[in-house]
This record gives sequence, structure tokens and C-alpha cells, in this order.
Amino acid sequence: MILRYELQIQTMIKAMIDTVLPAVDPRNGLAQEQAQLIIGTLRLMAEQLPLQYRFDCDDLTRAVSFAEELSAALDSCPGPIAETVSALTSSAARGRRLLTGPLVDPAEIITTARDIRTALDHAVDAVFTDDSVRNQREDIRQIVLDQSRDEITRDRVWNRAQGFDTESQYLPSIESLLVPAA
Repeated sequence: MILRYELQIQTMIKAMIDTVLPAVDPRNGLAQEQAQLIIGTLRLMAEQLPLQYRFDCDDLTRAVSFAEELSAALDSCPGPIAETVSALTSSAARGRRLLTGPLVDPAEIITTARDIRTALDHAVDAVFTDDSVRNQREDIRQIVLDQSRDEITRDRVWNRAQGFDTESQYLPSIESLLVPAA
């Protein structure tokens, strides 16, 4: 018999609630708080784990889209920016191949998304430090803001169960924000 993580996590939550939490000294506020934190974290894991692969694919999809849009906006730039754009284009192409190819190791999706985000960081830094592209800064700023707005919403929804977002009831479901499973 294989115990799937869903059952393991539910068992840990039940043990924490039924056995561990009642045994914690009620006068020890810190211990009580930490026990509740463990229960909350386990509940968050139970909610997120079934969607983790889709979340990671969505993250890679967004990174590729962002990289392609930024590359297109900087395509005709001279000098050092051209090298940065070349690296960005190359990392985006690798991400696109992963997304359109056969099943991929989940770790490769995460690594590639991180690589693209690193290339994006370098490209944005280059735009705002290289005076030869000063005229394109406002366009790039808008691309960055547009991209980050959607990602912030997705990340807020992804972490809704932690209870820190006071307006989480107005957010859509996480399923509606992730790319469909391939």
C-alpha cells in the first residue's frame, strides 16, 4: 500500500489537533501559537500540493511570455543590451521548448523558470543602467508592471490559506489563474 501525501498530511493535521495541541500547556502562548502555525502550514500544503505542478508550469509560462515581450521590445538595441537580449531570448526559447514538449521533470521546469527570471533581471537592470536605451525605459517599465500585476494576484491567491490577505474573499480561484494542465 502506498500512502499518498494527501492521506499523510490529513493524518498529521488530525494528530496535531487531537493529540499534540491538547497536550501543549495552554499557558504557553508561544507553544500554542507554533502548534497552530504547524496545523495551518499543513492545511496550506494540502491545498497547494495537488496544484503544484500546474503552478510551476504557469510560472514558467509567465516567465517565457515576459521574456519574449521584453526581448521584442529591446530587439533593436545596440551594444551591451544586445548581448543581454540574446541571453534572454535563448533562455525563453528553452522554456518554450519545455512547455511544448513531452512530459518534463518538474525540477527542470522550476530551474528553467528561475534561469529565465535571472535573465529578465539582468535585462531590466541593463535597460535602466545603459543610457543608449533611455528612450525605451518607459515602455519597459510598463511591460514589467503589467506582468507583475497578474503574478501578484496569482501569488496572493496561492497563499490565501495563510490568512494574511484581508481581501482574499474578492480574489478568483487559483484554478482560474493557472494555465490548463497539459
